[in-house]
Amino acid sequence: MTASQYSFESIWNVVHSLAVQGSAELYMHTLGPAIEAGPLIAAANPAGQFTVLVPLLSGEAFADQLGGAAIRLERTLVKGKSYASVTCVDSDLNDVFIIFVRDLVRRLPSSGPCAGVLTDHVEHWRELFARTKLSGLLTLPQAAGLLAELLTLERILSRDRARGLAVWSGPSKSQHDFRVSGHALEVKASLAREGHRTKISSVEQLNEPSNSTLYLSLFKFLLAPEGDSLPKAVRRIKALNVDPLEFELLLLRAGYRAGFEDIYGAYTLSISTEHTFDVTEPAFPRIVPGKFAQAQVPDGVEQISYVIDLAGQLNASLSQTQLDALYMCLAGGTTDA
Repeated sequence: MTASQYSFESIWNVVHSLAVQGSAELYMHTLGPAIEAGPLIAAANPAGQFTVLVPLLSGEAFADQLGGAAIRLERTLVKGKSYASVTCVDSDLNDVFIIFVRDLVRRLPSSGPCAGVLTDHVEHWRELFARTKLSGLLTLPQAAGLLAELLTLERILSRDRARGLAVWSGPSKSQHDFRVSGHALEVKASLAREGHRTKISSVEQLNEPSNSTLYLSLFKFLLAPEGDSLPKAVRRIKALNVDPLEFELLLLRAGYRAGFEDIYGAYTLSISTEHTFDVTEPAFPRIVPGKFAQAQVPDGVEQISYVIDLAGQLNASLSQTQLDALYMCLAGGTTDA
């Protein structure tokens, strides 16, 4: 079996299966393209911990970076050859570790020393491992919110020949969920059977960027056995030929882990109603800095969140033609830096 014949997930499944069945401490298999010092190696032990071994050049400097609740970096010898060993200490995060390794393989230079790149990569990912460990599963309301964003992303990408994912700014905790030069869109979801209320998390969330439009979409979902789900939406977007690794990283930052696909697949939702509004219309209910004296939040006020009722705005929501035009703008626009 060669790395090119199987996905990273399959390779680790094989080595982990051998480790569990056997008596040796570590089972290994070649992984991905080789760097100058040799091929990378995927390894697993009977405890369920996954490791990637990055070969080091003769004399290449490398200092152990022990520590961290989720990931450990150290020098190790395998059959007399030096490797930088990165181990996922918490086997519950193995699905995240596989994405980490795919990202690492993309970044390692094919020639020259790699220890510095590896160390920087591990440090870059430590926070994401820690945050993922603490966050746990998405709740049903959180899953509904993410599904609303993915449905919106799918519509935008279907109109974008470049299949550019940079338009989706929600996972980076940006001010708005979707943003290109001149246009922004915030997406909300509700599981309430009655009403059209939604929570606004900050005074900036409905404040349009400079020289930009701003719209808000509200998806109302109902639980339905034959409804849509996060795994289904993820598969459809991947089928649009987006960059798979970039998409997986965005999903991870949004709180979605493929390792829990079976659970998220049980959250089946159907759209009961959907409306999109021009937030900049004078009658739209919102609190923005311009509502205050001197056009700024009063001193000492650190956080404002509030609920808006959009029932009185339904007649002013965008028509399908206007919504299609908005998606085209978001698909064809230049993303802001």
